[in-house]
Amino acid sequence: QHVQLQPVLTSPLSICFRIANTSFCVQPAHPSLRLALPEPWAPFVTAPVDAPDACYTAEQASLPCDSSASSIYWGNDLWRISFPESGNTHLELANPNSGAWRTGAILSADFSSGVLFSDDAAIPPFDPIPFPLEHPLIIGRLSFLEGMVLHASCVRLKGRSFLFVGQSGRGKTTMARLWRSHGGEILNDERNIVRLMGEDVIAASSPWHGEENEVRPGCAPLAAILFIRHAKENTLEPAPASMAVARLLQHAFIPVFLPQGMDNLAAHAARVIERTPVFDFGFTPNEEAIQAVLSACPEPCAAAPAAAGAAPLSSGR
Repeated sequence: QHVQLQPVLTSPLSICFRIANTSFCVQPAHPSLRLALPEPWAPFVTAPVDAPDACYTAEQASLPCDSSASSIYWGNDLWRISFPESGNTHLELANPNSGAWRTGAILSADFSSGVLFSDDAAIPPFDPIPFPLEHPLIIGRLSFLEGMVLHASCVRLKGRSFLFVGQSGRGKTTMARLWRSHGGEILNDERNIVRLMGEDVIAASSPWHGEENEVRPGCAPLAAILFIRHAKENTLEPAPASMAVARLLQHAFIPVFLPQGMDNLAAHAARVIERTPVFDFGFTPNEEAIQAVLSACPEPCAAAPAAAGAAPLSSGR
């Protein structure tokens, strides 16, 4: 089945949210279809915008899968991606009880527009991006906008963000709480987003938190990436750049469901590493750990004011 994927105009009935400076809007197919996002998404909800980065229409319908085994590109027990002859991208969901598959979304190639299908047996108001649809939809769209989701905690202090990367048990939540106790803000203790914005790199929260329920929707320039581990004393050393990209990708949610997903993510990660200080950080949870990081990442100096009567510098134009 071919579905028209022209972006819709947002209205007061739309649900709009913003993640990593990326605006998403979902509009119901008709006014009687009431939409609502679950509580973890509340901090990210915004007013409707004129030109969102992704715009979808929500339908209430159980649409059969328009795909054969040969068109399925990638999948697991919960969801799969197919590219049927219609030319669109189909994101299909499994019924956890019956195992039957249904169409969850029909999307444009870059995930910027499409139709989201809620189960017609669902009770309103409807969550237009229920689990597990939310993950491939958000991760997929961000991958086309030089963004990546990482298994990392992130804090913001004085307008800068610090990303703490590590496997479970390495101290990501401990580090986030430590910085909070010294004036920092936890963006998210489990999954955060790093995105290239021109020549700049920002870090931003996702709605998917870990032990800490505290989630802040903001973002900030990324001051440093720190691969962390517990240690008996604080040690901070520059991480070898030659290995940093591969190490970062080990903690990324890779969009393997897209044909160029791995290659694009690797390119994004390389650009992030080029622009961001990266450290190996063995830490003990005390104030000295924070001071070690801040000493290694001094705040940029403000430009000195020109002397009175001095001629302005030429721009060369």
